Amino acid sequence: MVLENVRKAYGHATGSVEALKGIDLSIERGELIAIVGQSGSGKSTLMNVLGLLARPTAGRYRFDGEDVADLDADRRAALRNRSIGFVFQSFHLLPQMVAIENVALPLYYRQTPDAEAGTLARQALDKVGLEARVHHKPGELSGGQQQRVAIARAIVTRPQVILADEPTGALDSETGEEILSLFLELNRDDGITTIMVTHNPEVAARCERCLVLRDGMLLSDTRSFDKHISLA
Repeated sequence: MVLENVRKAYGHATGSVEALKGIDLSIERGELIAIVGQSGSGKSTLMNVLGLLARPTAGRYRFDGEDVADLDADRRAALRNRSIGFVFQSFHLLPQMVAIENVALPLYYRQTPDAEAGTLARQALDKVGLEARVHHKPGELSGGQQQRVAIARAIVTRPQVILADEPTGALDSETGEEILSLFLELNRDDGITTIMVTHNPEVAARCERCLVLRDGMLLSDTRSFDKHISLA
């Protein structure tokens, strides 16, 4: 993943607001990265660009060697489905579906046969420790279990990259530690490039690399995180 002078602006009635201001960034396969910064620093916008959910206003973005900045919507969606898994703070599970159905959703979008999708979804739930909860709906699960379902959904397609936006933000400290440990295990054992947006300095300190944003610019890119940096 390589970003070259990437800018992202949003238009408003009174003019445009530039959320990213010339980001240069290279991410190697298998890295474990935290993106931190104050609210409004551009963290979520950078995550959306990396995840092909937002198109840069200017600059180049190469994913797996392919220049993706100008791909049409269908090709961007296909690449996302094939190569990127997403995990969000609020889980984004469909309440009417049981766990195995929620996990299988990305496979249904790529028209995987039902039997195969079910098998892969069950395997993903086994991997996150929820083999006994496959037929439970989100409302029947704890917050930590719901996040595990969301992680299973992210990995069911065997992506190259997981993008996680505040994945422990809605959880208590003990459950958050369990979820963080699961991300670290997936990164270590499966080699999945893992990029987490976080306000939590403890989470950032556990990552191998830390990107600090401020006012849409990359303030620092280090192999360690200074816990004294304010993330408020």
